Amino acid sequence: MVIDDDIVIAGSMNYTGPANDYNDENIFVLGNPYDLPKGEGGPVGHAECKAIATFFRNEIERIVAKSSRFVPG
Repeated sequence: MVIDDDIVIAGSMNYTGPANDYNDENIFVLGNPYDLPKGEGGPVGHAECKAIATFFRNEIERIVAKSSRFVPG
């Protein structure tokens, strides 16, 4: 899931009550919306996180553009 142009969230988490309460789910967050001083933002800098988010957003938009709307029949 691309949150915005700076943050990507991924993992096995299903965003439901049972998944949150009972399942053994995992989630990881790539990115940071803030420009932090060098050495205070973790091992990956803001520009690199933005590049990752842009890559995923472009891929999602590519898939959507090639898709057709499902119409139940």
